[in-house]
Amino acid sequence: MYSKIFLIISTLVVLAACSTTPKKTEWPVDMPPLSYFKDYYRKDPVHMAISTEKQYIKWIRNFYLGSFYYRKGWLDVTEEMLGTLPAPKDKEIADDLLFLIGKKASSEWAKDSRHRLINLRHVMIWGNAINESIVREKQIIALNKIHNDIDALLVKALKASDIKAERYFVVDEEEDDELFF
Repeated sequence: MYSKIFLIISTLVVLAACSTTPKKTEWPVDMPPLSYFKDYYRKDPVHMAISTEKQYIKWIRNFYLGSFYYRKGWLDVTEEMLGTLPAPKDKEIADDLLFLIGKKASSEWAKDSRHRLINLRHVMIWGNAINESIVREKQIIALNKIHNDIDALLVKALKASDIKAERYFVVDEEEDDELFF
C-alpha cells in the first residue's frame, strides 16, 4: 500500500518538475538576443569551419546559465553582484557593464579554443576580480577595468598574456588594496 502511494507521489513530483523546467530551446530573456550571437558566429568564417552554430550557441548558454562542470553562470554572477550594491545608480551602472561584459566575453569565449581571443583563464581571473571587488567595495571600478580590457583584447590592443590577477588588484597583502588603473 505505502509503496503504491510512494510511487504515485514520486511520479507526480517528477512530472511537476518537468513541467516547470524551461526547455533547452527557450532563449532566456536575461541574455542578449540569440540573433546577436548567431551574427557574431557568422562573421568568423574560420570558426565556422571548425565548429557548428549549434555547438557555439551551446557554449554561450553554458557561459550564461552554468553547466555540469561549473554550476554558476554569468546570470548568477550578475545577480550576486547587483545584490551587493545598495545605491540604485550603482546598480544601474553595474547592470549595464555586466550585460556588456557578458555579451562580449561570451561571444569570443564560446569559440573554438585554438583561435579565440578570450579564454577560460581570462574568465576565471575576471570572476575572481569581481569577487574581490565585492569584498573591497570597488565593484564599479573593477567592472570598468574588465570591460575596457575586453574591448582592448577584441581589437588586439592588449595581449592575452597581459590578463593577470595583478592587473586588477595588488596581490601582496602588505601593499595597498586599491585597484590598478
